[in-house]
Amino acid sequence: MFLDFFARLFFFLGDPADPEAVKKRRLKQIAKELGRNRYAYFYKARRGEAAGALGIFFYEIYKVIAPARIFLKNAARSALLKQIVIESFFDKDMEAAAERLDAGSIEERARTADIQDIARSLDDDMLSLSLAFDSKMIKTIDYCYNTILSMIRFISFDFFDVLKRFDSRIIEQDFSRRPEFSNIPGEYLSGDIRDFLEIAFGLDPDQDWKAILRILKTYRDGLDVVSPDLWNKTLARLHDVRRSGILELMVRHIDKNPSWRFNAKLPEVRIAEKYLEDKKAEIKAALDKIAAAQRKFRRDELVSAVFGRAEIQRAQYYTEKAGEIYVKRGFDGFLHAEAFNYLMSFLLDLLKADIRNLCELFLIRGKWIAHEVSAEMSEHFHLLAELTDRLSAFDQTFSDLGADGSRLKTSILKVDRDRARRRFIESILDRANREVFDLIDTALKSIMVIGRNLNALLEDRRKSTHRLIMNWHELEAKVPLVQRIDTACKKINAFVRLMHFLTKNGEELPES
Repeated sequence: MFLDFFARLFFFLGDPADPEAVKKRRLKQIAKELGRNRYAYFYKARRGEAAGALGIFFYEIYKVIAPARIFLKNAARSALLKQIVIESFFDKDMEAAAERLDAGSIEERARTADIQDIARSLDDDMLSLSLAFDSKMIKTIDYCYNTILSMIRFISFDFFDVLKRFDSRIIEQDFSRRPEFSNIPGEYLSGDIRDFLEIAFGLDPDQDWKAILRILKTYRDGLDVVSPDLWNKTLARLHDVRRSGILELMVRHIDKNPSWRFNAKLPEVRIAEKYLEDKKAEIKAALDKIAAAQRKFRRDELVSAVFGRAEIQRAQYYTEKAGEIYVKRGFDGFLHAEAFNYLMSFLLDLLKADIRNLCELFLIRGKWIAHEVSAEMSEHFHLLAELTDRLSAFDQTFSDLGADGSRLKTSILKVDRDRARRRFIESILDRANREVFDLIDTALKSIMVIGRNLNALLEDRRKSTHRLIMNWHELEAKVPLVQRIDTACKKINAFVRLMHFLTKNGEELPES
């Protein structure tokens, strides 16, 4: 009799150890909770239908946010929006520092100020700005931006697709006709409700939405992306629906999954610290650009002073362009190609023409008082003549048929598959770059000796009493020697400065 009683009890209540029985009881309880919910009119539990009233709920939201879908298109990827968010938290001192750190401002200052002075000033401004970004400010900025991202995701939700389930005649962005929403089977909407819950309830109603809408208005050039009053009312309604739990109860009942829980998907993007990193990179890029422009301008000035034009190309194979293939693979390339080219140009175009004629005039026809000066000039003039042939021979070794050129060409094709090839290429380039540097250094020593001797001859010619050459009157031609020597000295001086500039990474020789 006692056992029969429990058997009948389990029959009516279900076995508490049976998962299916537990699930059924919980679903019945959920159905009761749905009926008692203040938003019970959203769902017809007996028939498992989403009511037309739920469609009206979505429609009212859609009317408010529809214009914002256009205004905020691509906003989630906008660098400008990030900048506006960050700078909205700046005080006047930070605004001033950020303005001075702007690339355009840096370029403007570079027109009148020394780049080293600018760099020191920028370091001070960057330090000041970095110190202002304390942990509290960083957290506030990131939270504000992630709230905006949550808003964008909410606005991007496909409300129109959901509304078409309730009324197939609805037209997108057309609010002239009041829709007629019908009840629809809950399973048609379950997935959309889950998606809606994940994004809609990530919105924090306690956030400073007045400030956020002001930021978005700035982003949209003074246009409100959404009516502030309507947005606040929408947030209040969302908050109330969330507290009621109606949508979660609906999903559990429709999917017959009483344990389902949603997790709000909150963005976690950090923009504050990255702003500082990007600002440092922006400053470096701006300074590098200015330095490169100033370097090119100064180089062109010196090249023009020597050759009369800025573009000169004498080297054929050891060139910057030919070295690009190695630089792209992570090698040094031809480090001194630019200086090598100008040295070849100087020796082939000037030493064998104007300077040669002048030197030969003095060495052959001049009657020297100071024979040691004559001997020194003659020695270094002939050294440069020999060096010209060495430079040409060196250049040829990097042709496709040259010893180094052919080996480099073969090795670069196999470097990705053979580590030994990388070491082989590095050894050739290292040797070549050192050899070029030594050639340049040797040439410059002789050029400077000739320049110094020409300067001494210029001074000797200008004096009434001569100590170097005694027959100046016999050497004079149609062009006065003073002018010819002065021109040659200026070209040599400019060339020495050019070589120093190119081989010392833009460092200038002090004025002599």
